[in-house]
Amino acid sequence: FPVPPTGLPIVVSAREGTGGRTDQDYCYSLGWDRRRVSLLQLPLLDDLNGIASILASAGMNTETLTPKQRSSLLLQFLRLSEGEPLLVRFLIDEIHERADSVSHVAAYLKTIEPGFPGLMKRWWTKQKGSNEEQALLEYQRLIDVLAAAYGAMQRADLHALLGDLLSSEHRLDDGLTALGRFVVEDTSHHGFVFSH
Repeated sequence: FPVPPTGLPIVVSAREGTGGRTDQDYCYSLGWDRRRVSLLQLPLLDDLNGIASILASAGMNTETLTPKQRSSLLLQFLRLSEGEPLLVRFLIDEIHERADSVSHVAAYLKTIEPGFPGLMKRWWTKQKGSNEEQALLEYQRLIDVLAAAYGAMQRADLHALLGDLLSSEHRLDDGLTALGRFVVEDTSHHGFVFSH
């Protein structure tokens, strides 16, 4: 990796409170002097215009709805996401998978549980409907390992940790595919990270 020039701004994004870590902990982990770091804390989404902007950038045209339908849809997104932009993205992905018309989306959103727990329950229910019990157990183990890792896990790492728990080589690939919504491949290190 080349040495960056002096004064090069570097942007790092991290969730405060993950594992009890603070901004000072992150600076320490990166070897950065906290006095030379500028922090920008991003607030949660708390307005309907912000949600509408995200939906529009994702190709969901809410302008075709009546004002009442549009307001209802945006309020549901705000309620379900709890202002968390990552959840807004996951909800958009979920809606695209359902291929519902925008007018049917608000009705669907009223029926689901908010926050990350609701998202995980819906996703896990979907996995149960399309996988055998052994596969689900192996996927859960894969989630646990990736969620606890501090960085990218290479295939060799995953095999070393899960080798005896995976029924086959193909099961790791199947698991990574099934977890695609939550797992990102880090191509620079040829590993996988839990996207959280």
